[in-house]
Amino acid sequence: MILYGSRYGSVREYVQWIQTAAGSHEGPFCAYDVKKQRREAWKALAQAEPTEPVLIVAPVYAGQIMKPVRYFVEEHSDEIRRHRLALAMTTLYQGEKAREELIRAYPAALVAHAAETFFIGGRIRPAELPFLVRHMVKKIIGSTEELNTLDYPAAATIAEWLG
Repeated sequence: MILYGSRYGSVREYVQWIQTAAGSHEGPFCAYDVKKQRREAWKALAQAEPTEPVLIVAPVYAGQIMKPVRYFVEEHSDEIRRHRLALAMTTLYQGEKAREELIRAYPAALVAHAAETFFIGGRIRPAELPFLVRHMVKKIIGSTEELNTLDYPAAATIAEWLG
């Protein structure tokens, strides 16, 4: 089961890449956008067998995972921890810096329980961002050009972990 949140579409697209790599949208590859499908996600999580793996994928904004994802995982932490768990996030950081960001962004109980973590890169499309966000992004990355570091080949690795 994949639980995710996506504000500008990069995470949603990446989840679809995982499903494509797996050749399935069912079973462990069934995905729920916890912002748009909160009730369905909770129902699926509550009904899932403890042996079914759970992958949580979220973008990071200002050092925190997207609020709807954070609220969902905090509210359902006990249920999530009944499963084999992997945490993934979009980030422009790599290596140890990405790991530090994940530790800060996700609740400590989930980080401690996670069997695997995935850092899938990130994508910023300044032209699609609201004016104030675009201005802030320009200050941070120093450019108004699209930046895409999404690790599409890793989708197959994640699909294998889920499968």
